[in-house]
Amino acid sequence: FCTQTPDQPLPSNANLLHGRLGLRQKVLAIDLSHACSGYVYALGVAKSFVKSGAARRVLVVTGDTYSRLVHPEDRSVRAIFGDGAACCLVSDTPSLGIRVEDVQFWTDGSKSNRFQIANGGARTPFDAKLQVSPDRNARVKSPNHIQMDGLGLLSFFNSVLPRDIKKVLSQHDRDSDEVDHFVFHQASKMAIDGIVRALKIPENKVVREFFETGNLVSSSIPVALARLSEKGLIKPGDSIVLCGFGVGLSWCVALLTGV
Repeated sequence: FCTQTPDQPLPSNANLLHGRLGLRQKVLAIDLSHACSGYVYALGVAKSFVKSGAARRVLVVTGDTYSRLVHPEDRSVRAIFGDGAACCLVSDTPSLGIRVEDVQFWTDGSKSNRFQIANGGARTPFDAKLQVSPDRNARVKSPNHIQMDGLGLLSFFNSVLPRDIKKVLSQHDRDSDEVDHFVFHQASKMAIDGIVRALKIPENKVVREFFETGNLVSSSIPVALARLSEKGLIKPGDSIVLCGFGVGLSWCVALLTGV
């Protein structure tokens, strides 16, 4: 279960879901605390379990309610995020139309303060008495809520994502022209536009779902991928690139193939 807004501090959401589904005791259940890169990270973990033989089937669930983490008066952030959930099954016998070829990961914790909630953990508890007001740009800088350096994030990810997407494709003897579908984390129009320009991707290969849903955090990529599949646009042999990026700072690239 990939989430940054679990139902309870403990036990994990994965354990709670395990009980609600009535699964066997032999079934492993873990949470992954990642956000906008979380689905692809979880996909990589699931692939590793299956490839190693530790599991035959892995249920990957994502779910975030970021509306609870945004200050209600912070107009700079409030309009960006939506709440959502998704799930997919990763198995050793792909019968649902997509094969996971490769997943690769990157992290830069030195820039983690560009997207954070400072209060609410064991080190610095939530401050219930804290009172803050919007500045003249309608931004609220509350350590109890999401604080995001939007321009800093865009600048950083625009510098690393095109580079690392090219790197993964090169390792598989492909270039961006040979990819049929690019499913980026649905952060915003500006974020996706920057990557598309850098890689010179034709617009008809780019999935855009954020206009209806907003940024669904860990669920943005699986929801976009599901809608692509529901429209019948994933054909056998199609090459698909997933790219998640966000809190951490963390980013990842997955290469998939339609079967």
